[in-house]
Amino acid sequence: MTNKIPKYQDRVVAFIDILGFGKLVTSLESKPEIPQLLFFCLNEIKSYKVNSEIENTATSKLEVSCFSDSIVMSANEYDLSDIIWACGWLQIQLLTNGILTRGGISKGKTIHSNDILYGEGMLKAYKLESKVAVYPRIILDPHSNFQVSKDDAFPVSFLKEDSDGLYYIDPFSFPGTIGHYCPAVCESFGCNTAHESVSESPCMSQGSLDEINQHIEKAISNVKNAGHLAKWTWLKLKHDTAQKEYWKNKKKSSKKHKNKRLRLTIRSSR
Repeated sequence: MTNKIPKYQDRVVAFIDILGFGKLVTSLESKPEIPQLLFFCLNEIKSYKVNSEIENTATSKLEVSCFSDSIVMSANEYDLSDIIWACGWLQIQLLTNGILTRGGISKGKTIHSNDILYGEGMLKAYKLESKVAVYPRIILDPHSNFQVSKDDAFPVSFLKEDSDGLYYIDPFSFPGTIGHYCPAVCESFGCNTAHESVSESPCMSQGSLDEINQHIEKAISNVKNAGHLAKWTWLKLKHDTAQKEYWKNKKKSSKKHKNKRLRLTIRSSR
């Protein structure tokens, strides 16, 4: 019996590298939470794929492979949103625990099925991660013509343009992604994934930002390598921007609710 050979077709491919993985491995015995965290994250992404297959949705074509310090995810060429969501979710989970990731997302002819992985899309994504991304960010290939359908336009709100003109996934823009992601929780808070930033959502807490900041400050004060310092400094800048946005929106939201309560009081007194 011969296995069916998958088609060599256009796929969106993300190549993600866990930075400082060698150091993490040497500390596994003293920090048992690290392998548990990695297992949890990858298992969640794989579960996301399995659940999609059961529900027969578009994300049933999401493929995930892990080897050493690298993670590769791919999807059909029109399913960019699935890749962006999975990458951003993974990135913020690890970041909350002081683990940096870097990656690239590209598009090209690729075969990715049952951990068999090869093709142009994979190579392009790998080169983006290793040669272009530099900082702990997951960037989009500026030379790939990504297709996003009208009904699936929300990924745009999760992307930001960096000072070098490259677009990257902003991990701080994901509602409900810091901590265990739960669609039900997001829905109960009325989070609008198409337009609402994480700083505007009750799913995001100041405590989460503070926790990330502690990892950043500790790393900056202890790091001796200039290249590593540049990575953490870049992240510090992005974190501080997210924190300012958090307080700005919280203040705006508080004022809005205060005015609403005031109007209700005036109406009830008549």
